[in-house]
Amino acid sequence: MASKSEVVASLKKQRLVDDPESWMKLATLIACTSVKVKEGKSLDSAVYDCYKEINK
Repeated sequence: MASKSEVVASLKKQRLVDDPESWMKLATLIACTSVKVKEGKSLDSAVYDCYKEINK
């Protein structure tokens, strides 16, 4: 399971969101990331994929 702090750190590292703590879709991203990590994706690729899915 991906924790909030791990997801926030990945968002910052990849510069996807300027202020992840206040981003309205953070809970959705954490849930999506957790599923993808359980399926075997790395944390960063899961965060990136979910971010792209959410922001279509």
